[in-house]
Amino acid sequence: MGTIDDWNQYWNENPDSKVLFTGDDGKSILDFEHFWSKNLPNETAMQSVIDIACGAGALFQIFGDKRFHRKVGLDCSVDALNSLKKNVPDAQVILNKASQLPKEKLIEFDLIVSQFGIEYLGAEAIKNMPTMMKEGSRFIALCHYKNGHIYSRYNREKEGMETLFEIHAFENALQIADLIVTDPNVYEDRAKQYLSHLSTLDNKWCAGSLHFVNGIKQLFLAYKHYEHSDILAWIKGFEQQLETIYRRVSAICDVALSTSDIKEITNGKYSDSWVVRPFLLKNKNLPVAWDLRFKKE
Repeated sequence: MGTIDDWNQYWNENPDSKVLFTGDDGKSILDFEHFWSKNLPNETAMQSVIDIACGAGALFQIFGDKRFHRKVGLDCSVDALNSLKKNVPDAQVILNKASQLPKEKLIEFDLIVSQFGIEYLGAEAIKNMPTMMKEGSRFIALCHYKNGHIYSRYNREKEGMETLFEIHAFENALQIADLIVTDPNVYEDRAKQYLSHLSTLDNKWCAGSLHFVNGIKQLFLAYKHYEHSDILAWIKGFEQQLETIYRRVSAICDVALSTSDIKEITNGKYSDSWVVRPFLLKNKNLPVAWDLRFKKE
């Protein structure tokens, strides 16, 4: 998602989203909970913490009963912060619509954290993190890993949608649907050809693109059971829905950090103080994230 409006729309539609914190069963991924439980300081009651790109507060919720002297969420979306205040009542919020992080704010905190968030500001924002921290403070983040498990999943989903756009699947579907009314005899042949073409690309479809292919097949084969206007509305609605999803999954793929990004982040004055390693989930062959840590000495 490239704009603040996109993020506001997302959080308005998904006010309690934890999509990258939960598994396919909707339950919290314990590996994330274990990571934070292991890496947060033992004594936090007198410490302040800020979550960069906090969303609706999923990370603070993972922290459970861990107490902090001050807890703050920073995000570019008003809707996300409104959800955070409901989900984590003891948290304060900072709205940051700028493309850079506010040093005058970050330097107040003992602990700066982020999970699948700060990378949306770019690798440079992470590289500059040490210059925004006070002595003795820590930075801990899990960031999207290019060619990792999450990246591969969303990149495949993205490619499926791109294929639909490239073959003008929605435009052609609307034209064929119009034939139901204007030329029923031609409709049968055109619908058959259209569905046959989609079937030759079966290896491309997954997630949203697969839902469209299955849905349009059902509508075109059983069109007599549906109102013509409902068929048109479904096609147009699904196109709009996939355009929105496409922007979101593209953003995840675009911000994923490569090995060269990591080298750039950790090079320079503070290179010896960075600790970076791949983070993996159990039963996953590919890394899920980069585990980045820095302590300002």
